[in-house]
Amino acid sequence: MKLPVTVLRRAIQGVSFLVTGQWLFMGFLRCPFGVPFVACATCPLGDCSGKFLLLPVAILLFGSALVAGRVFCGWVCPLGFLQDAVRMLRHGRAAEAGPWRVRLRNATRLVALAICVWLVFRYNYPAERAHAYVVRSRSVWDWQAVKTAWTMGLARYPVRAMLLLVALLGALALPRLWCRWLCPLGALLSLSNRFAPLGVRLKQDACTSCGACRRICPADTMPGTGECVACAECRPICPEHAVAVGLAPKQPPPLPGDGHREDLPEEA
Repeated sequence: MKLPVTVLRRAIQGVSFLVTGQWLFMGFLRCPFGVPFVACATCPLGDCSGKFLLLPVAILLFGSALVAGRVFCGWVCPLGFLQDAVRMLRHGRAAEAGPWRVRLRNATRLVALAICVWLVFRYNYPAERAHAYVVRSRSVWDWQAVKTAWTMGLARYPVRAMLLLVALLGALALPRLWCRWLCPLGALLSLSNRFAPLGVRLKQDACTSCGACRRICPADTMPGTGECVACAECRPICPEHAVAVGLAPKQPPPLPGDGHREDLPEEA
């Protein structure tokens, strides 16, 4: 008996969060580098799981992107899992249709990516030592170590904490706000949806624009767009069987806006 895709996806997300949740916590609240999750191989913090997770996660992340687009975002990403969990606390979703918003979201993610690249070269890999201090601890959950790091007065800590708070609270207002508006990695991975041989695709000749896919989508988008996180939850609920999972079929050019159909019904 096959598990429903939602149950299977939640199970995989949960296991991923158990493995990488500590890394997420460390990266946002205590990482000594300017940009977390990037320079873990040279990090002196012995209690951070990023030292051994960086390489396998990077291989999984970019390997899956080449094969199946943004499947990492929909099935593995720990922050995506937290946003989905927070989103379950709120019923219904806000209307956010319109191709101009899709273009604006793409622009903000690209700006975030450019800022991150600059910060990496400015603070993670300078000629001098990238970390001027190290706050060591026996446990990754040691809040005293977090407080000590924050007393250094560096802006990176409150800024990253604020971003984490925005990601979690923002998910209450808009589905996966962080993924669609601010995630620099999402700006790169969204490109992979265009050329990955496997993925979730929309059969446009069969689609009637009923909006069922958007209503269940954790990213409030349509299959095969740049914002699609390949969760495949739209496939079993499509009344016209217009969603395909697997090898990319030949399709006409993407619709304007690459994320919404202008004739889709607005959400209340």
